[in-house]
Amino acid sequence: MKRVLSCFLAIVMHGAAFFAFAKGAKEEPAAPINDTWTLCVTRFDVSGMPPARAVMGQMVARYLVEDMRTAVSRLWSYEEAEYYNTSARLKAESIAAKKLSAKLAERDKLIFTGNSSYKYKQDIKKLDKEIAALRVEFAKSGANTPPLSLLPAVKLTEGNLTNDFPAPPDAGKEYYFCTGQKADAFLTGKVTWYFDRLYVEIALWNIYSRKVTYTDSAAFSPDTIKEGSVELGDRLADYISGFLPAWIKVKANPANTIIIVDDYVAGKGETELMDFTPGTVSVTAFAEDYLTITTNVDLVEGQRTDVSINLVPVPVDEFDVRLKDDSPPDHRPSGANTGEAASTMEAANAGEAANTVEAANAGEAASAGEVANAEEAVYDGAAVYDGALYVGRTPLRLKGQAGQRKNLNAETADGKVAQTVFTVSKDPIVFDPKTPPPEDRTAVARKKFYSAYGRFWIALPLFVLGIGLNNTITAAYNSTGDPKLKQQRDVAYWGAMGLGIVMGACLAETFYRIGRYVWEANREASPLVKKTPEPEAAPVAADTAAGTDTPIIPAAGGDGDNGSGEDGAPEPRS
Repeated sequence: MKRVLSCFLAIVMHGAAFFAFAKGAKEEPAAPINDTWTLCVTRFDVSGMPPARAVMGQMVARYLVEDMRTAVSRLWSYEEAEYYNTSARLKAESIAAKKLSAKLAERDKLIFTGNSSYKYKQDIKKLDKEIAALRVEFAKSGANTPPLSLLPAVKLTEGNLTNDFPAPPDAGKEYYFCTGQKADAFLTGKVTWYFDRLYVEIALWNIYSRKVTYTDSAAFSPDTIKEGSVELGDRLADYISGFLPAWIKVKANPANTIIIVDDYVAGKGETELMDFTPGTVSVTAFAEDYLTITTNVDLVEGQRTDVSINLVPVPVDEFDVRLKDDSPPDHRPSGANTGEAASTMEAANAGEAANTVEAANAGEAASAGEVANAEEAVYDGAAVYDGALYVGRTPLRLKGQAGQRKNLNAETADGKVAQTVFTVSKDPIVFDPKTPPPEDRTAVARKKFYSAYGRFWIALPLFVLGIGLNNTITAAYNSTGDPKLKQQRDVAYWGAMGLGIVMGACLAETFYRIGRYVWEANREASPLVKKTPEPEAAPVAADTAAGTDTPIIPAAGGDGDNGSGEDGAPEPRS
């Protein structure tokens, strides 16, 4: 009864399966292959590092591993996808071929089993059917390969996750190293010590190309080892992710325009086609006498962006710069006319027309030339500086960007100075130079005291160092009596004495300067108690001239002397 029930259930199950196949039941699609991409980070070469700093090289690898955990997926390149598809197809065909080979070997062994003719024929018939099915499976094995995962997850080997970094393979054994680590690529690195900085070089060997497909390098100080390693890791992660970059080309007018893309000087006038990480980049263009333009450009992955920039000329205003006593540049009087006018005015005021004629008759032409030269010296004007840049002498005409703030300074030959800060327009700039106030003597004394005090504190440690060196060499000579040490002792002794003299001079100057500083500060200090002013003397009564009310005030140094000579005649004015 149990046997009958078992046969009935088997018939029902086979019938259900046949019925489902007849209805067109579909099998679930095979799961995609290569859903992960594994990287193995090898031990970095630190033979070029000082022994005390060799550990820094391994720290770079650890920071790289930490940063690589952020790489979540990889986009296959065409060559890499073709490699993995071919590998999967060959693997499937190899499995099918092994099954077929095993069945053929089993069929060949039937003749040695010693079964009856009927049994042998039944077994042969059964195996032939299986072999035929395996032949069909083998023929379809290449076409039925599971699909490749579109975005495999990037991961590190189990050893890397526990900070275990294997030694890099020897040349020619890279493929076997990858298969042994079950990795798709491995990273090698070299760290050297270069002028107190770490110089790191990395290289990525890929199994699909059987060669190095990526290299990078960076130099950073020991204080920024983590930041530098993370930057290297970010660039490596960008490459491993496989996403396409974006391209940009900038053209600007005029041709001498300097173009800057993301703080990188890209060219002048026109740039080459440059690749950047997709996102927003900053483009700046500037040229002399043109307004600077800065704009942000959005770059799309896998697309090219062309940017055209036309700079706008700067609005310019011209303005005159002159001294207060100068005439406008187009209306300056000549030196000869000015000299003649001054001479004529002087002669009219003093009634010295005759004297002028005498001077002319006496051959005073040289004096006239001196007057003309003096007038020309006056009109040499002042030196004008735009900030620290010399731009000329007044009177002159300058130009600048309209509305721009400028700082002009003027300095005359006799030391008078003037300064102005203004907004550029067409209005003239007129300087009125003044004599600068005298330098504060107290401030000068204070500066000299600070300088002397600083020199003393430089000389004192050197003197102490010289004395210590001299004592050390003297003690060594007294212990050994070596003649070579005697000469060194003499040199150290006189060196220490020289440093002592310098230190003493610096100390003496320090005391002098502090005394001078205190004296100058007290001299210019305001008194705490003001002195009571003395009473003024009573005015002396003035004599009056006979018959007039006009007072006559005696000149200083003479009793009643009114400026006349010994004979009472008035003296001529010089």
